[in-house]
Parts: sequence; structure tokens; C-alpha cells
Amino acid sequence: MAHVAPLFPGEVRLQPTLRSAMLNSPRCYDFFYPQLAIHQGAPMKITYSHVDAEFRAIIEHETERHAATLNRILKRYSPDAVLLHGSLEKTPRKIEFNFSLNLNLPTGTLHSTGVGADVLGSAKAAFAELEVQVKKHQSKLRKDYVWKRKRAIALPVPRETPAAD
Repeated sequence: MAHVAPLFPGEVRLQPTLRSAMLNSPRCYDFFYPQLAIHQGAPMKITYSHVDAEFRAIIEHETERHAATLNRILKRYSPDAVLLHGSLEKTPRKIEFNFSLNLNLPTGTLHSTGVGADVLGSAKAAFAELEVQVKKHQSKLRKDYVWKRKRAIALPVPRETPAAD
């Protein structure tokens, strides 16, 4: 094997051999490292309804940002099993927006609603509520309430009375 120039003093780098080149091929890489072959995150299907063209860019940007968080939380679900649907409504005669989200999971459907003076505020409120619901839903599925430690009840300690001599 021929040596390659080191990146820093004391490092010895060798040129890749045929064996390492074979192991880095996609077919072998998935076989020897199956945890990396699993798709990380649920690339959920995202749909919108009743979103005006002027607000669509704002909603899509905020959805992208929060979908990354939801993907991290929902990484154990199959990619095609997660559906997020958003709907935006403007309250008549008020400067108020209602943004409602529906998240369809294989284990249930979660609904959240956000109300705000602007589109961005209502979307943030709806996603915050949805994230709380998803975390609570997953803790119920894991049965965290069963595994939670029970706190010991502290018994009152009797006080010593001074001895009268």
C-alpha cells in the first residue's frame, strides 16, 4: 500500500484498497451497517387547503421548519404512514387567523389549532400544540406511566426530647 500525505503530523493515511472500496459500495454498506440503511425521519406527506397565494410562502416555510422537528420525533414510523394536513382560515370582521393541523399516524390522529393576529403566529401556535400532543401520545404508547418511579412517602421522624436530669 502506498502512503498518502498526512493531514496533520503523526497521522498515517493509506490509500483505499479494493476491499474497502467494495465495503463502501451502497449494497455492502447497507448490509454491514443496517442501522444507517433505515430511513432517518418520517418524510411525511404534507397537504394544505384553503391557503391563499399571498400566505402560502409563509405557511410552507414555517411548515418546513417544524416538519424537521416532527421528523426527528416520528423517526420510527414508516415514511408513507405519516400525513400532515394544514388548513388556514381568516376570521371574518376581525384581524385573526386560525391555522388547524391534522397529523395522521398509524396509531391515531392528532388535531391542533392555532389562533393569532397574523399567519405566522397562528402557525407557530398550532405547531407548538401539535408537538406537545405528539410527545404525550408517544409517552402513552411507551406506557411511561407504568415505568414512572413511585415516590416514597416520607414518615415523620420523632424528635428527641431533652432528658431532664
